[in-house]
Amino acid sequence: MNTTRSRVLAATAGSLVGGATFVWLVADVALASTIALAWAVGVRLTFRYRWLLSMRGETRRASVWSGAFAALVTLGAFFGVGPSLPLSAELRLALGLLVVGVGYASMTLGVAMTTVRADASRESWETTETESS
Repeated sequence: MNTTRSRVLAATAGSLVGGATFVWLVADVALASTIALAWAVGVRLTFRYRWLLSMRGETRRASVWSGAFAALVTLGAFFGVGPSLPLSAELRLALGLLVVGVGYASMTLGVAMTTVRADASRESWETTETESS
């Protein structure tokens, strides 16, 4: 997928989630904008690193970390912002969308940071090898 198309799709996805939050859940611009940004970043980076994100955990250890991430985000979204809080159902759902969106964006940002770091290390190593030859 080309860069322009993935940016447009990411902006559209973020706008839809943020706009729906504003219209149907909580009419708060800051909350809806933050949700929109988190989801747009997550979707954009998913398109950019889809080749890496689509890889199955080749080891049990990788699967455990992936499961731990999903469990933590789910726990925060559904139980951390749970029915025991004195909040309206709409606000609880909006906060759940925020937690999931921030978790999603954080995961994809982590993948991006690790990938860029690995590429920089590889380039540094290749430069060192070339200079020493």
